[in-house]
Amino acid sequence: MAAWQERVDLLERLYEKGADVNVVDKIGRSALYYAAHNGNPDVVRWILERGGFVDTQVGVYTCTNDVPCLTLNFVGRKVRQINKFLESLTIYWPCVRILVNHGCNLAAVTKTGVTVIDAIFAHIPRPLAFLTDILDSCVRTVNNSPLEKDENITVDFSILAPKHQMQMAVVTAVIVAASGIAQLAILQHPLVETFLRLKWARLRILFFVLLLVHLIFVIFLSIYAVMLVRDDPECVAIRRILLISSCILLIHNMIQVLLEPKHYLRQLETWLSLVCATLTLITSVAGEFFKCDVKSRDCWVLHSISIAILLSWMQMMLLIGRFPMCGYYALMFSTVLKNILKVLLAFGYLIVGFALSFSVLFHRNEQFSDFWMSLVRTVVMMMGEYEYEDLLSADEKGKAAFLPITSRIVFFIFILLASIVLINLMIGLAVNDIQALEREGHIRRLLKQAEFVAHLERVTSHKIFRSNWLHPRFKMLLHSRRDIPTKIMLTSRENYFPHMSHITDSQRVICADLIEPLLQLATKTSFQNDNLTDKNIWDTKLSSMLINLEDQIRELKTHCYRSLVNQRASKICGFRIKKP
Repeated sequence: MAAWQERVDLLERLYEKGADVNVVDKIGRSALYYAAHNGNPDVVRWILERGGFVDTQVGVYTCTNDVPCLTLNFVGRKVRQINKFLESLTIYWPCVRILVNHGCNLAAVTKTGVTVIDAIFAHIPRPLAFLTDILDSCVRTVNNSPLEKDENITVDFSILAPKHQMQMAVVTAVIVAASGIAQLAILQHPLVETFLRLKWARLRILFFVLLLVHLIFVIFLSIYAVMLVRDDPECVAIRRILLISSCILLIHNMIQVLLEPKHYLRQLETWLSLVCATLTLITSVAGEFFKCDVKSRDCWVLHSISIAILLSWMQMMLLIGRFPMCGYYALMFSTVLKNILKVLLAFGYLIVGFALSFSVLFHRNEQFSDFWMSLVRTVVMMMGEYEYEDLLSADEKGKAAFLPITSRIVFFIFILLASIVLINLMIGLAVNDIQALEREGHIRRLLKQAEFVAHLERVTSHKIFRSNWLHPRFKMLLHSRRDIPTKIMLTSRENYFPHMSHITDSQRVICADLIEPLLQLATKTSFQNDNLTDKNIWDTKLSSMLINLEDQIRELKTHCYRSLVNQRASKICGFRIKKP
């Protein structure tokens, strides 16, 4: 009742008398429920600071038919209620912030699949600023001495690594909830990037194993293709190694699809790896049982293996994109490719028009004998390989192989429009903003790295690796490789020192490009906290001054009232004395 009436003073008295802040009424509602129901952040903060359970299964409710506004451990239970709960988030966001500051799980999910991050992105005003403010508060200075105030900082990953859940759950929820590259910019926050760097340092050994398997696969596939073309009989051992490596890659892709089918079936890399491994497996098995005449143009093995080689090296390039140091260069390639494809989609009709025109103008030339050859030849000519003398020359009989006047006019227009204007336009639109391109490449590299680390964490957390048939030391090794400490200490002079003793030296290195932003962020947070403290002190002083002023006014009123009463009493007494 005290929480419902928003009486902090009454709550304080009850708490001093030994009342439990987590006690519930007959219908299972706690004081925290009623405080959040009214949207009072002061009462919510008071209850949480005195041990209120943030993981309770009742939610913050609005006054609209008990519709959940924000659950403490999960959000809503029904789809109809969730829509109403989302509308009320904008009113109750101070309560949301307090709950998050006291350990609310941002990756908590309803039975319908809605997470707290989804709700924040959908209905909190300026969600990036809201999340950035929360992440900023997790980096603080350590005031061990006045001289080292800004040199020692603590980095708290608790907001990103919820208890009793996988540590990548919050980052994965952010990736799923983000609607575009602009919202994914939250991955560039120093706290998130440091978290990903530490997780990567723990799990990178598994990535190197996968990279080694793929490298062996690509090398032996290339060797096998060369030996197959030369009809070398000593390719049996190479074929069997290729068979084993392709099976490993297929198993890895199947595990990915089984764990996250909706996500990985939409990834280009998944399909590239599946097609490449499948084609290689088919050609390897076919090589054991069937003979193919490599001199024949109809040998399907050669067609399949040529496609598999190209796809395997493309997959290798995309796999390198997960490296922290040089990965974003590979991902910039895909961004530029998308821009060029957009330009070609708009101006491709011009290329088709020139190809058809050339197939008529140079109909006697073998290079323009049909539409497809004419189209390929036109694209090659766009790159500057005109071969002018061969194109505009007479044939063996001395007759012109082109239409005399029109061919030269159209060819000149082609050079002007396609080779000069269109090529420069594609280059300009593809790389119009290098800094924005690098920034997008950096975000996409962090995205790929986060997805891969989350995948490795899910695989190593599978129940197979927790079964009794595994050796306890192996399970302990997996656990140490999977989890990182939720709080570390950084200094400007040394690397960080985790507060847990089992961290190895190889994982105690954070690059300077991350330490410096963290130090600046901690200094900024400390400055804001100091200003807030000064403001609170000034507010406290002002409040005490106002209270004193009210007391003085009250005393003055009392004094004036007594004086007035005394004056009236004296007048009455004087009147009575004079009356006889």
